[in-house]
Amino acid sequence: MFAYSRIRSAGWLGCLTAGLAYVGVCHAAGAVVPPLERPATMLVGERARQVAFQSLAVADRQVFAVGERGIALYSDDAGKMWRQGQVPVSVTLTAVSMLTPQVGWAVGHGGVVLRTEDGGRNWSRQLDGFAAIRLLQEAAADEVDVELRERRTALAQRLAEEGADKPLFAVHALDRQTVVVVGAFNTAFVSRDGGRQWSSLADQLPNPREGHWYAVAGGGQRFYIAGEFGLLLGSQDAGRSFERVTLPYEGSLFALAEDGRRLVVGGLRGNAFVSEDGGRNWRPVTGLGEASITAIRTEPDGSFLIGDQAGALWRLAAEGTRAERLPAPVLPPVTDLARTPDGAVVVSSVAGVIRLGDTTGERTK
Repeated sequence: MFAYSRIRSAGWLGCLTAGLAYVGVCHAAGAVVPPLERPATMLVGERARQVAFQSLAVADRQVFAVGERGIALYSDDAGKMWRQGQVPVSVTLTAVSMLTPQVGWAVGHGGVVLRTEDGGRNWSRQLDGFAAIRLLQEAAADEVDVELRERRTALAQRLAEEGADKPLFAVHALDRQTVVVVGAFNTAFVSRDGGRQWSSLADQLPNPREGHWYAVAGGGQRFYIAGEFGLLLGSQDAGRSFERVTLPYEGSLFALAEDGRRLVVGGLRGNAFVSEDGGRNWRPVTGLGEASITAIRTEPDGSFLIGDQAGALWRLAAEGTRAERLPAPVLPPVTDLARTPDGAVVVSSVAGVIRLGDTTGERTK
């Protein structure tokens, strides 16, 4: 069974829907400082454990965790010891994707996109909701196609009227140049120069109800985007075109993973499905509980790790469609999970980051 050590504790789930997005302010010396302009507080001692984390990434022995109030942690020893990185914002960070142990991206509320080039020690802002609105306005003004220009103008105007607080929920780095971010109300951007410039993907996504996008994953030039209403889109050309992938399910999809052979998606009330042919045919994953699926990760042996909102961990074997519950201790609601090179599983949750030992029962320190 798993043994575990609690690295961070307390807190609450930052978001699974835009309705939970929090954009607050603080008062400093009589001035109101928006969280997009306020660096994350460097926490020490007990305060450093009062954080809810939303997402994890692993690159070699480095593990990264991001969560509420702009807190971003990094570990150089597979999640045993953690340090806090310098972050220029204090909005909730919802997702992180590391291309290498040094280079990666994180996204969060307020449409913020951050990049690190030193292994999570320092993060810099590359995009936020205000900059995104300006990008949409400029793209609309430059568009020669009348119909497309009108759509882009309307989108930019609507976002400007509603405010620049739309959260991003997922990020995926295809390579050093190509990064895709997605979020609430069909928000989606791609950068093809490492994050210096961004362009909207919204016009290319068949999402007529403008549902939220919750997850993005893939490999090489191929990736998938999953969201509300059972929407699953696939791109085979690094986001230059998309095709709808039909599922036998119309609820929200919160998690997905693919390893080049199988594609697994998960959503509400324990619904999960697996495809072995790129989404043309699907089979339901059986054996899961009734809690919503919040995390899915590939394993080196072809299996998949699955986490849910009830704090349960599951393993979907490399062959077959039945999931087996792992003998882990009782956990808080899981927001993400990842396997480390030494065989441990790191879990992010509403009560912090937890490192579980391998199946030998070794207890981590």
